Amino acid sequence: LNAGHGSGGFFNQVLKDMGANVEGSIGIEPDSEFPLGIPNPEYKPMIDRTIDACQKVNADLGIMLDTDADRCGFVVRTNKKDEQSGLVHYEPLNRNRLIALLGVILAGTHPGAAVVTDSVNSEGLAEFLEDKLGLRHVRYLKVVSLLARQQQNLQNNDENGASLLDLISEMKELDVIAELRIKTIDESLGSMRQLFDFCSLQIESLCYSSGGSGPNAAVESNTSSWSIDTDNLEGIRIRAGDRQFFMLRKSLHDPIISLQIEATNREEAMRVIINPLLKLFESEEQIRTRLDLSALKEL
Repeated sequence: LNAGHGSGGFFNQVLKDMGANVEGSIGIEPDSEFPLGIPNPEYKPMIDRTIDACQKVNADLGIMLDTDADRCGFVVRTNKKDEQSGLVHYEPLNRNRLIALLGVILAGTHPGAAVVTDSVNSEGLAEFLEDKLGLRHVRYLKVVSLLARQQQNLQNNDENGASLLDLISEMKELDVIAELRIKTIDESLGSMRQLFDFCSLQIESLCYSSGGSGPNAAVESNTSSWSIDTDNLEGIRIRAGDRQFFMLRKSLHDPIISLQIEATNREEAMRVIINPLLKLFESEEQIRTRLDLSALKEL
């Protein structure tokens, strides 16, 4: 267990009482200074530290918890070993992969059931849940209480040494998964909401444009693959071809617009998503003078 020095260290004792060997656990004692950084099971530094701890004791599974222990992720051992060190190879099981694995379990116990997730999920996950497992994938708002309410509404390692990852090997994954946080210059929630609406309108107009002669003609040449995801219920989500997408949504509490991106590689992310968005935003005075666009230049 890697509790990240957050509030979830008690879970180490729970695992021990269930018969698990937890001798390699780290970050168990709460520490408000968070000496290893704010715990987040999706962040690479925490994943790397958990893998290192698992390798030291040859663990079967690593569990990561966030600050208040309401989110988790895993690292799981594979059938590979590092040729030089001889250490067992581990891979993260979080985000889309974790939902996919839960889907495999659910498909066996409740065939055809609905899986409710937030809006920030890949096209490959939806295909895996629906086409491979025969489940129903429902994207909803990124608020825990609303996700639970929507689920209520919808309700009215083996003997051959296989890895858990083998169960989701058919899910198609993209190489670039990133979240960029675009801040308002005046740090105002009101400005953020206005700018989000204006940005969304500009993006929508590009998607509906026939191309070539409008004020954004230079941008339109790189956005021919853009199409609005009409099933989305939060912010604006744009499909960009080959299972790629980007999603713009408002933060609930901070003057920040979140940009979620999934793309086949960095070059495609820059060509199809980042560069067109930069050109579009920089062409509009009220966007370029009121939003800090530096995050778009750091992918």
